[in-house]
Amino acid sequence: MRPTEWADDLYSAIEEYHRRGWTDGLPVVPPTEERIADFLQAGGLAAVICTEPFRPTVETVAKVRGMANYPVAYIPHPVGSLTEDQLRERAREIAPEIRKLLTG
Repeated sequence: MRPTEWADDLYSAIEEYHRRGWTDGLPVVPPTEERIADFLQAGGLAAVICTEPFRPTVETVAKVRGMANYPVAYIPHPVGSLTEDQLRERAREIAPEIRKLLTG
């Protein structure tokens, strides 16, 4: 199923998240601009994880959205060709930076 077939429908998106194994069974709520804004306004902690080649895009979007100092952690590119074990290692490597971004 392509993202365009499920991304705009909450229930379809939740089912697709489960089908793809993107959740361990805990409730998932697909992000939307409105949900993210509500989350941040309520004091929620959030950060972006992005690969290096997309740094200029991330920085530009953050500035345009009025969030120039939004916390972002960058990881090496690419990630799409990594094995599950390699992805886990990449996550372990970036975890301390994410913690620092979120907790100061």
